[in-house]
Amino acid sequence: MKIIEGTRVSGGIAMALLRAYRPDEIDISKSEPAGALRMDRFEDAVDKLRDRLAILGDKARSETGEKGAAVFEAQKLLLEDARLYGACREQIEGGAGAEQAVSSVFDRAAEELGASGDPYICERSADVISLKDELLRILSGESLSDGLLEPCILVARDLSPARLMELDTSKLLGLVLFEGSPFGHTAILAGSLGIPALVRCGGIDDDTDGRYAVLDADGGRLYIDPDEEVKAAFSAKIAEAGERANEGTDPSKNDGSDRADPDDGAGCRVYANISDLRGAEAALETGAAGIGLFRSEFLYMGRDDEPTEEEQFKAYKTVLERFEGRPVIIRTCDLGADKCPSYLSMPGAENPALGLRGVRFGLKNKEFFKRQLRALLRASAFGNLGIMLPMVTRADEVIRCRELLSEAASELESEGADIGEYKLGVMIETPAAALCADELAHHADFFSIGTNDLIQYTCAADRTSPDAGEYFDPKSPAVLALMEMTVKAAHDHGITVGVCGEMAADLSCTKLLLEMGVDVLSVNPGAIGALRRRIRTD
Repeated sequence: MKIIEGTRVSGGIAMALLRAYRPDEIDISKSEPAGALRMDRFEDAVDKLRDRLAILGDKARSETGEKGAAVFEAQKLLLEDARLYGACREQIEGGAGAEQAVSSVFDRAAEELGASGDPYICERSADVISLKDELLRILSGESLSDGLLEPCILVARDLSPARLMELDTSKLLGLVLFEGSPFGHTAILAGSLGIPALVRCGGIDDDTDGRYAVLDADGGRLYIDPDEEVKAAFSAKIAEAGERANEGTDPSKNDGSDRADPDDGAGCRVYANISDLRGAEAALETGAAGIGLFRSEFLYMGRDDEPTEEEQFKAYKTVLERFEGRPVIIRTCDLGADKCPSYLSMPGAENPALGLRGVRFGLKNKEFFKRQLRALLRASAFGNLGIMLPMVTRADEVIRCRELLSEAASELESEGADIGEYKLGVMIETPAAALCADELAHHADFFSIGTNDLIQYTCAADRTSPDAGEYFDPKSPAVLALMEMTVKAAHDHGITVGVCGEMAADLSCTKLLLEMGVDVLSVNPGAIGALRRRIRTD
């Protein structure tokens, strides 16, 4: 038995045969036709890769939600970078072959990013190499077959996001990379897919293909040719986890319509976070008492034009009807930062996370925003709708949104459209919103605390940064003080407050949130069973 240690990306246990992924070497020195045809080959490869990234983005959205889809949106933007494109054209016009130009330009760009000294920028060099490999693969005519004929643990030196999403993920039981980064896009996708994964696993032999292994991603270890004791121990762990999962999804034990009553007597409902219609079905299957966060960005991303009002209305109506009167909270599109559709003209910013995003973008682009509000108002006649505003920092933003909703409602009524009742809520995800929660509560019908951004902004720590990650602390006294202030303000004004960030699914925080008086915990559908059990025991 051989034990390999690595860095955890996504937890879990897998037991299966190892399959080695070894991409073919691409010859970049081969002769090509004359210059014009070389340029045609290059431009055709760029077009094909752009289309492929859009398709993979849609697949990622359906399987992982917006977090995974954003990976491919970011890669599309990088592919369209004028400097990279222009440098390749210049080299081809100077006599280089398409493969040579792509390899030279993208390698140089990756080297410059890697030498920046900024950990986040250094990680982006991997994206440049990923795009280079995909372009070379298209230019070489390499087959897109995923190569997974049976369930396995895949072993590779590294793996691009595109190649990961092209695999049949139902057969991908685990992922082990010799290199890779816990903060890279492939890691984000593996985590979103729930695939146990390790990176930076040195010491793996080249003859791993076909050998049996146990991947303990929780413990950061890969056991190659494990002995019977190790296999028995991890088989028991897998069986135990399966029993817990089945209990959480058993309709007889988890009908989703009741309130879970923890020992301290404070009622707390469990809702689901979803990113698309497929997520809504998963939420129903796992017994969610409602939808606490419906990320509407899925309608806007991975396409060449803005979704029509009718498209949006049908999507919202479908989910509201499926939940048959249970609450469905739809967040207005949180575009900006890492979610910038190509058809929108969005100003560049050195720090887009603090720029024109969320409700700020909506209020700056009122006609665009109003089309979504009209769709939401029309859908309100078909269920229990909550409209939630992201990235709020001031009360006047909520007031202006109410005015825009009134304006949209007047238009719809004059057109003969039916409008139902709805609630307007505020996402508390900035220290500014928490600090003025008492004032915001005068204008809002509910609060939902987005802990991911609230922690990031309060602790001044990017959770994806390898150096600052330790400062991203959900239990920071500053974060907890802001959350307690928010809960008090909400209850003082008779409105509910939920938590919809990852802290809601962190079982080590459940008791803390219940004692704080949170009314709703909203998590990804797969986490509902475990959370409800924890609520009942805490």
